[in-house]
This record gives sequence, structure tokens and C-alpha cells, in this order.
Amino acid sequence: MLFKSVFIGMVFQAALIAHAKEPIQLFNDTQASVDTLRVNYTRVINRTDRRQIGINTCFFTDDDHTYFRKPSRPYHEAIKELGVRYLRYPGGWKSDVLFWSKPPYSHADPSLILRGSKYWPFNDSLLVNDDGTWRIDPYDFDDFIETCRRTGAEPVIVVAYNALRWPIRTDTRKPSKQEIIENAAEWVRYTNVRKQYGIKFWEIGNETWLNFEDETGMFAAIDPDVYGFDVADIAAAMKAVDSTIWVGVNGHSEYYFSQVFEEAAPYIDFLSVHTYPLYGWKSYQDYLDQNPDATAIVKTAARSLSGSSELANQDIKIMVTEFASGTFAEWDREGSNLGRALITFDLQGQLLQDSLCYFSQFWNTINVYEQGNSVFNALANDNSLTAVGQSLALWGQYLEDEMLQTGSTKMVKCYATKTDGGNLTIFILNKDLQPHRLLLNIANLPSGTMKHGEEWRFTGNSLLDPAPALKWIGKRKLGKKIEMNIPSISITLLRFH
Repeated sequence: MLFKSVFIGMVFQAALIAHAKEPIQLFNDTQASVDTLRVNYTRVINRTDRRQIGINTCFFTDDDHTYFRKPSRPYHEAIKELGVRYLRYPGGWKSDVLFWSKPPYSHADPSLILRGSKYWPFNDSLLVNDDGTWRIDPYDFDDFIETCRRTGAEPVIVVAYNALRWPIRTDTRKPSKQEIIENAAEWVRYTNVRKQYGIKFWEIGNETWLNFEDETGMFAAIDPDVYGFDVADIAAAMKAVDSTIWVGVNGHSEYYFSQVFEEAAPYIDFLSVHTYPLYGWKSYQDYLDQNPDATAIVKTAARSLSGSSELANQDIKIMVTEFASGTFAEWDREGSNLGRALITFDLQGQLLQDSLCYFSQFWNTINVYEQGNSVFNALANDNSLTAVGQSLALWGQYLEDEMLQTGSTKMVKCYATKTDGGNLTIFILNKDLQPHRLLLNIANLPSGTMKHGEEWRFTGNSLLDPAPALKWIGKRKLGKKIEMNIPSISITLLRFH
């Protein structure tokens, strides 16, 4: 039985790979079944006038002067094309191995927290010289602020914490708690007192719940009560400098959050969560068989808040500060292509529909661990958009003020967004390997609404195409019922003015 299952799976996987290389399938008259999609023009499920989409920046890769970058345009122009409004700095795990500056904290002057042959990035000769100086040209905090200024994006800062509690078992010096507190408080002072930037969002630590492996192979996560106890001290010092800042804590379960709340509830303004709902998936067939839920972790965070006696009635926000369509498995070796772009678009759409998600941030611009056309990269080394980046830009460029209630099928998903008195954009995602005939019903469409628009299509030559493109199809008339045919593995945009 096991051999038979493995054999059938291998045959099917080979067939799927072969199909992935075939041209996009167009509709033909022999396909008579009709999928019905629905849009409710007056049923708003989330306001998106803040354009709450974002991305993680990368301290190690985002400076255009770094030696392995070959930019064909400035970095900030790529960020503008993505259309993201919330930029996270200096990124995720890297946030906990860096201090943003040194005394007297007069300018950005980043330094490594851990220096030793066992610890990254000190032991990475691509990033750091033998004497501990930077081989790269780091994307320091002042560079980051310039990007925010040029793009109009909102900064989201992650202050170093985890290294304080990691199980460092060599003679490598760990930071003291006072150094961690000083680094955080002086960062707030530099930004909001000296420079008057008015930065609101400050996370303490990144993925504190995740196991850290030391050089002996031992694993240890930071206990939530310890994290909460430290958060209270760090946040108190930060808010003593500027009481208007919002402090965020991270977690991955109701239990973890509940323990953090017990120690630090008075200092918490938002929760930071991460979602990688394709974790462990093997191929695109998994996407055909099931629908990933990007919002499950948001619901987990919301339940943790409702169960807290101190925070249940407070206006605590939930931010998805990392998401991507990466699997952390063999499938990721395909890189960024049309198939992964469709999934990324879907994940972002789900997060925009969720009124509990204050904003979301893709992981990331250029992942330091995976140069080139990675599924985790929105940008290539020349600052062009990858396939995944292009799918994010569809939301960045065409998102309106409101997300509308829609109805989809298993294979064809519908998203809709509008601005009162302005534009209506309907996205139709066909994830199937076959084309579909559609009937789109638009309920409660008022008379005198915009009559005409355009049809655009985002697709490529095959599922594995690394360079899909958005192309104009033609004019399209708006009505309460729209019949149309859509090709396989594609996103169709109906944009009415």
C-alpha cells in the first residue's frame, strides 16, 4: 500500500511538473460549466483607505551601494512601484543581532551585538570582515528614514532584544539588559525627540517564541513570562522618552500571548504575528487541493486579547509583520514564478479583507539568505520586481478605500475594492490549470454608477514563468451581470472609473 501510494504520487507529481511547463490554457466552447462569482457593492468588510500593505526591509541587502547589488534604478523607486505603505526595519531575525548605533547616539552607526566565530552574521565573510567591520555597505537607520521620506511610507521598528536571553555558551559576550534598554530608549530619543520623526510603531524583539540553536546544538525559546517581564522594563524606558509611541509584542499562540500579558499588559499597544500558511507544502498541487488561510494567526491573536482581563476592552491592534508563500521546503527551489505570485496575491487579499489586521508586511525585499529570484524576494538585485513582487504591486497600485464582500469558488477567487464616487476594481484569480467560464453578479450596484472600464490580465507563459506580466485586454462595460472567459493560472483585473 505504501509503495503504491508513493508510486502514484511520483507519477502525479511528474505530470504536474510537465503541465507547469505547458502554455497557459485558453477557453474553448466545449467547456460549458459556468462558475458564479459575487460582489456586493454596498457591503464593506474592511476599510483600506490607509493602504495597509507593507514589506520587510533588509539591513544587509537594501543599500544600493552594497557590493553584490547591481541596481538599474534607485531602491526607493522599487518601493514606490510596489506601492507599500508600511516598512519594517531592520527586518526580522537580524533585528536581534544589531544595535542601531553607539554612544553618544548622534547618528546611525550600526554594530554587531554578538561577536564570535559561532554566531551569524559575524561568521559570514560575505557580510562581515575578519576584524568585525562591515564588508557590505549596511542599510542603516538614516538610510531607511530617507527611503520612508521618499516613498511616504510609515516606519515600523524592531528593537534588539532576543540576544539578551539566547543560550550563548561560549566566551562570546552577551549584551546586558541595561544595554538593551539603553539601545531602545536612545533610538526613540534620536528619532522622536532629536529628529522629530514621530515614529509610532516599535516592536520589542522578533519571534521570541522560536527556538534558537546555540553552538552545542541546544535549542531554547524565550519563555513568555521572561519576555513579558523584560518587555515591561524596556517599554517603560522607551515611553519615558516619548509616551505617544506604540509598543508591540510578538507571539504565536494564545498561551504565549497570555503569559506575556500577565507581565506587560499596561505597556502593550499592538500584537505582532507572522504567517507562513504554506509551510511544508510540496508543490502547486497542494494549492489546487486546498486554500491556505493567511488570517488564522490573526484570529489566534484576537482570541488571546478577548481572554485577557486587562486587554479585552482595550483598542489593541494586530499587525501581521511577516507573511509569504514560502514553504521552507524543496518546492521553494523553483524560485519566484507565476504560480507563487498567484498564491502571494491571494494571501495579501485575505489579509486586506480581514478587519482585525491593522496592516500586513511581506517577507521581504531581498532576503539575505537567498539572493536572486527567491520566493521570499519582492525585488531582484537590480531593483526590478520579481514575479512575487509584481503580484504584490497589483494590490499596491490598485487598492481602493474599501474591501467589498465577495463570493468565490474553490478554483476561482474574487476580490473587490472600491472608493465611493471613484474607482471599482474587481480581481479574479483563477488558480486552476484549466480555463473557466464565469458569471459575475454585482449586487446593489446603484444606477448611474460608472459605466465603462478596462480589463487587464496578469499571467505568463506557464506556471513556472519567472517573468509574468500585466497586459491590457480591452474595454469592459460595467453591469449587474458580467459574463466572461478567463484563462488558466491568471489574475484578471476589471477596473471601472
